[in-house]
Amino acid sequence: MTYRIFMLSAAVLGTFAAAQICRAAEEDAAPAKEEVLESIVVTAERRAEDPQKMAVSVVAISGEDLQVRGISTIENLQFLVPSLSYVDLGNVKFINIRGVGLNEGAPNQTDGVATHIDGAYVAQVFTTADAYFDLDSVEVLRGPQGTYEGQNAEGGAIFINTKAPSFNGLNGYAKVNFGNYSERVTEAAVNLPASDNLAFRFSGQNETRDSYTVNHGPFGASVDAPVETNQPGNLNRVLGRAQVLYQPIDSLDIRIVYQYSDRTTDGFPYILNTPAGLANPRSISYDYNEAYDLKYQRTTGIVDWKINDDVKLHVISSYQATDQNYAQDTDLTSPYVSPSTPQGTNTIQIHDWYSTNEVDLLSTSSSPLQWTVGLTELDYHQPFTLQSTTYNPPGLTSDPNSGLVLSFHTFRKNEAAFGDITYKISPQWDIKIGGRYNYDHTGVEAGSFLIPPLPEPLGGPNGVVRVPVGPNEPSYTAGTGRAVLDFQPTPTNLIYATVGRGYKPGGWTPNIGGPPDPDNVYKAEYVLNTELGWKSTLLDSHLRTAVDIFHMNFQNYQATVATDPNNPATSVTTNVQGTKIKGLEAQAQGVMGSLTIDAALSLLDAKYGNLAIFETPGIIGPNDPAAPLLINLSGRTVDYAPKVSGNLSASYDLDTSAGKFVPRLDWTYQGQQWTSFFEAPSQQIPSRALLDFRLAYIPKPAWRFEGYVTNITNKVYPVGVGASSAYPYIGSYYLGPPRLFGVTATFTF
Repeated sequence: MTYRIFMLSAAVLGTFAAAQICRAAEEDAAPAKEEVLESIVVTAERRAEDPQKMAVSVVAISGEDLQVRGISTIENLQFLVPSLSYVDLGNVKFINIRGVGLNEGAPNQTDGVATHIDGAYVAQVFTTADAYFDLDSVEVLRGPQGTYEGQNAEGGAIFINTKAPSFNGLNGYAKVNFGNYSERVTEAAVNLPASDNLAFRFSGQNETRDSYTVNHGPFGASVDAPVETNQPGNLNRVLGRAQVLYQPIDSLDIRIVYQYSDRTTDGFPYILNTPAGLANPRSISYDYNEAYDLKYQRTTGIVDWKINDDVKLHVISSYQATDQNYAQDTDLTSPYVSPSTPQGTNTIQIHDWYSTNEVDLLSTSSSPLQWTVGLTELDYHQPFTLQSTTYNPPGLTSDPNSGLVLSFHTFRKNEAAFGDITYKISPQWDIKIGGRYNYDHTGVEAGSFLIPPLPEPLGGPNGVVRVPVGPNEPSYTAGTGRAVLDFQPTPTNLIYATVGRGYKPGGWTPNIGGPPDPDNVYKAEYVLNTELGWKSTLLDSHLRTAVDIFHMNFQNYQATVATDPNNPATSVTTNVQGTKIKGLEAQAQGVMGSLTIDAALSLLDAKYGNLAIFETPGIIGPNDPAAPLLINLSGRTVDYAPKVSGNLSASYDLDTSAGKFVPRLDWTYQGQQWTSFFEAPSQQIPSRALLDFRLAYIPKPAWRFEGYVTNITNKVYPVGVGASSAYPYIGSYYLGPPRLFGVTATFTF
């Protein structure tokens, strides 16, 4: 079977081979180079910089290294970046750095980790999963980025940089992958220079895969019936990217990037966190057909103009429109399998659009004084509707008015001005001071409404009452920034100390469980981060290390609680005082001859501050007290902040007369995480350790064949924990992939 797959891969790619024979021969004749660590350029702070020279905690990974490590999603990326947590709940993604980012899937919440594609801000992170192909690099900055990113980067920032067109001739690659669960991936890119000042790059990817879970349908696996055609967890996606680079004069680059994504699935396979559910974790019985379809189009324009030897102009604008359709079986079973379980469904339609703009001026001289000034703008809109329906056996008659209905048009707008200066006091000492002024307004537009599931007589003859929501537009202003002092005792060592302030705007939450309350306004959140770091490059660039310690002190930390302790649907966002997060991050990468080793470690101590709230009855277990229990959050662990995470990888280049063999072993660990401060058993994501193996065969520099096995031990582990509409104390798991194996063939020309 493996032989046939390799032969098919070779047949698909072989059409490119003939034109490259001469080039391959020339590359074979080239003298061998001594292996040293790869040098990566980081542009997150608008300048091309060596990450080992930046006084900020940053992890930079090249596109080639992402391919070698099999990193094709942000879920994989978290295993390479200490303190980065990615929790997947299907249509909601929680990205947190150092325990800061997003801990609630409400439409009014602002992300605390700013994600960018080609330098342009991405307002909703669920679209970034389709960007991890044909990349130049990925950069992850940890800690508040209060100068360049402002209100969206309280925990940090992620920069996804696609491979740009170039004038260096015709080149590109083609790649195919065959794996279990009928996984098929085809990917290709081509760089086409049309002239000395005009170049194009086209890239695309198509992926299809069966679900890791079998849906037996409403009658379950015990009944001799055909397997249900609706299979939550399957995947069919088509991605495309087209770029043009125009250089009318040597000092001016104009680049336009268009990206398209069309992802269709049968929804997401959650399992109940019960003994029966965990006994057969890859088996479900849904009686409602699920679906999740996501489409978006994104256009970005980038202008870099070196006005003279001292000043450069950088302009970036983007526009994105997205459509989502989501249908969910919220009880995660059927009345025939679980007759006593109340049945429920959700349908959600979301259409959002937004534009971002940024204009920067940067100094480019060799003066000891360097500066940057800039203006940014975000205009985001999201109309969405949610319809919840409940029905009960045995009649199975659904009432469209039996559940919650939301019809909101939410928006976020931000305008900001920023600047920084760096002064080289001496060859060893630098000081950098940056600041940003933020103006935000966020809320709900007129015409928004909700229909709570109110019983008669309060709800009227059909239990229906439309409650207007909005218009509401709270505004916030804040100053953020950072001051850095760094010392370079030797050319290969950097010691830095930084103090930075981050911020996330407040907002207004409608009281879904009752009439609207104009007082449901929560305050803006602020964080003061102090950090000390040391970076070194040793042994003639054969060893690179970075370590930092930090302390984050929060004011008005935002958390979501229920105003009615007997009704968790009355959730609103409030502020917790005294929350603190501190930690240590360490990384090392070394190459010793043919052996390459990577290691990373993160230790977090993240504790909530003081807030007395009522614990909802039944959320911990069926034997909870009938009356609400008053608790205090002080000392409880912050959501999505694993105490320990890390990774260890090793690869070895084995040269033979038949070509190069590269075995690679990757071990990753992610500590336990809580998804709520109640710390109920159903709100815990257990710790997990995963082991992957890859074996690459490179017969010629242009060819790469690879076999892989991920999750070697076939560990069953959740990557997200959700709620169950049936029982609040049970909850549900969204599982990570099982053991996967396959082969990949890549041809580069």
